[in-house]
Amino acid sequence: MTTPEQLADSMQLFTADYFMNNALGRVPDNIDTRQGSIIYDAIAPVAQSYQELALNMRNIILESYIQTASGEYLDYRAQEKGTFRKKATFAEVIAEFYDDNGERTSVEIGDRFATMSANPVFFAVKQKMVRVRLL
Repeated sequence: MTTPEQLADSMQLFTADYFMNNALGRVPDNIDTRQGSIIYDAIAPVAQSYQELALNMRNIILESYIQTASGEYLDYRAQEKGTFRKKATFAEVIAEFYDDNGERTSVEIGDRFATMSANPVFFAVKQKMVRVRLL
């Protein structure tokens, strides 16, 4: 059984060169098929168009299956099953804060923090939670 990915990958074999060679192979031997010849120059744009069609077919294959669909096409496929994508929301993080001595410290609502990296992620305190230990 062929998967949608395998089928889509097979479409990548259909390049302009593939179509060009296939078409030129059907031209009688007594006709000049070298680059720059009339027949070569007439076939070349068609080969390019066929390659574009093959790439479009690849995209259609991938967007036709829920496992490989993306973006709005995934939304369309999900609607067929009665499901809908939820709107994106901000991430929520539960964190504990400690001072330089390793003691738990308090933060205030509105305090802002960031990770220490080349691409920092910023956080803001929206709510304080009290942690209770049960004995």
